[in-house]
Formats: sequence, structure tokens, C-alpha cells
Amino acid sequence: MRLAMPTFASIATATLAALSIAPLASAAVYGGFTATTGTIRCSTGVGQASDATLLATALVEIDYCTGITESIPLVPVTALQAEAIGTYARLDAVVTSSTSTTFKLTVTDPSNGVLAVRIVDGGGSKLGFDKAQPNPGTAGSNAGANLAPIAMSGTWTFYAMLTDAVALCPSLPRNDLFMSLHLRFTTCFRFGDSLSFRIDTDKVS
Repeated sequence: MRLAMPTFASIATATLAALSIAPLASAAVYGGFTATTGTIRCSTGVGQASDATLLATALVEIDYCTGITESIPLVPVTALQAEAIGTYARLDAVVTSSTSTTFKLTVTDPSNGVLAVRIVDGGGSKLGFDKAQPNPGTAGSNAGANLAPIAMSGTWTFYAMLTDAVALCPSLPRNDLFMSLHLRFTTCFRFGDSLSFRIDTDKVS
């Protein structure tokens, strides 16, 4: 008798399947996230229209274990996918809904590793990250969702921090919506390690 294999929701691309089906490994640990106001971004409006064009307005910064830092643009490859390809690592992103994006970090060269990754406003970014609380938060952001690991393997703990809060000026920020996402590893994220995670993404005007 043949047993049916489990299936996973996707956007009908092999890329999303690759991001989402690997099991969580016990050696790798998610240490949770914090949020800090940072530099306030005044916005004229917030919406729920995530796509690759939105992702491409952000910049990816990677700190390598050898002390090198690279700033890499997110480049659209399809309407729902974008990639930032560095010298030693890459970050792939797939928009899974109007409010959610999955990211995958990969080290591509065994001669180096990654200590930190930042997705930031390189100037004119419209990509916002919306956490679950407070709810209701910033008008237009709807209910957010905290960063959730999907798959990870390695011998490290990683921490996430949201910063650079969004405000509908002249109102103060509600501290649910942020322009920057920082990831930090306690030891090198190396060639062969894996990390993919999902986070709520919004469009910030």
C-alpha cells in the first residue's frame, strides 16, 4: 500500500517549497526578538500590498565572520520573489500573501560565514515589518505577526530586533510597525547551515 506524502501550502513555485519544508533542528535556537523605536519614519499611509517591487526598495547588509560588511540590493526575479546575492552569502525572499514574506539565508562560500544580517531602508524604502502587538496598531497595518522560524540548522542561537518605527506623523509611533529588521547570530552561520523564517510585511508610503 502506498501512503500519501504530506503536502505544503505554496505559491506554486519550487522556491517557496524549498524555503518551507525543512524540519527545525535542535542545535539551532531562536532566541526571540526585541523592538526599539530607533529613527522614526514619518509615513503618509500604510497598506497591505507586498510584492517583489516592494521588497526591492530595501537594502540588505551582511556582516561576515572575517569582519567584512556588504550592502546588497534586493533584486526582483519574479513578481513575488527577490534576491540579494553577496560575495559569500545570499538572502532570498518570497512573498506568500499580501501581508507575509518568507526569507531564506544561505552561505554560498565555505571560506566565510555570517554573524549578522540587516534589512534596512537604503533610502526611500517602502518595506515595513509589522509585529503582533499592539493591536490595533498603526492605522492600515492591520493585525501583524511576529517573526516565526520555519527551518533552521546549525550550532548557534539567533536573535531578531525590529527598529526604526513608523509613525503617521504628527502622531507618535504605535511601536508595532518598523522599517528595519536585524538578525544576529551568537556564532558563525556557516556553509551548510540553514535558516528560513516568515514575517508580516506591509507597504509604507
